[in-house]
Amino acid sequence: MKSPLTGREMELCSEIRTGEFRRENLQYLHHFYFCLDTKEMFTNSELDALNQTHLHNAYRAEVGIPNTDEIIAVRAKYDVSAKAMSEILGLGTNSYRTYENGTVPAEAQGNLITVCRNPVFFRSLVEKNNDLGDAQKQRILTKLQPVIEKHNRSAMYQSLKSQMLNRGDESSAFTGFKRFSFDKITSVIQYYSTIEKTFQTKMNKLLFYSDFLHFKNHGHSITGARYSAIQRGPVPTCYRTIYGELDSEAKKVILVDFDFGDYWGSYFQTLCDQNWSDLFSVEEIETLNFVQKRFKGISTNEIIEISHEEDAWKENLESKSVINYLSAHSLRAIQ
Repeated sequence: MKSPLTGREMELCSEIRTGEFRRENLQYLHHFYFCLDTKEMFTNSELDALNQTHLHNAYRAEVGIPNTDEIIAVRAKYDVSAKAMSEILGLGTNSYRTYENGTVPAEAQGNLITVCRNPVFFRSLVEKNNDLGDAQKQRILTKLQPVIEKHNRSAMYQSLKSQMLNRGDESSAFTGFKRFSFDKITSVIQYYSTIEKTFQTKMNKLLFYSDFLHFKNHGHSITGARYSAIQRGPVPTCYRTIYGELDSEAKKVILVDFDFGDYWGSYFQTLCDQNWSDLFSVEEIETLNFVQKRFKGISTNEIIEISHEEDAWKENLESKSVINYLSAHSLRAIQ
């Protein structure tokens, strides 16, 4: 963007700021253009929208409101129209659609949508609703039955996995304002391992840069993973457990042992073809493509050294702390 005062290109910058939304003071990642000649800051409509997304996501995490992807996923899970969803939840006629388009629900409505992830609870709302016609209600209840059966079969396993991976179900600044998705991180690993042979240590860095760059540019991470700083750079927290689960359970990607002579390593091998547009949004694919091109052909040791230049790693190494995604504003290797 050119300076409206001098006509010269300005530098795109970002910093952590405190903003207010619905009487909450929140830290968020703020982007702006900086004019080197006049020392003034400017934004455009695109940056204003991104800054608002960062602020809104901070508010959603603070009070426990699901983000737009999660709101869309709840309705998709039950295969009902936005109008029917609004009626079932007792909202205004077009309310659910506006939430899917980015409007932040009130805390009570957000909490209601959250508990509707449980299909047993959702069924109770449908059964008690008087705004739906009998035929429409029966269609929804019929479609709900297999969803509930699947939920009951997987509930115990998912609970154990959540505990094992130490993730819980919350989204925050430490998950990039997105709930952790085992399926999503599996898909990202598939994507990178399809393009070139990628060993575990390098994969850790590719995941880190993908999630943090996407957060910086779009207000949320791709996978919802937490990252910790260890001696060899930033890594997904409990990455050994994640990779072990991926190798033993998913059967979409496996770890293959490799003899380096002095030691053994493991690289990822994808077992099935994927249509990436079915797994990722357009923005997510752009992020993955960007990171892949940036680090293609770079060795494991080289990407370790590159990651050691990041403030996100330097500031958390000594304590081996979980890294706050707000540090994405200072990414050095990718912009």
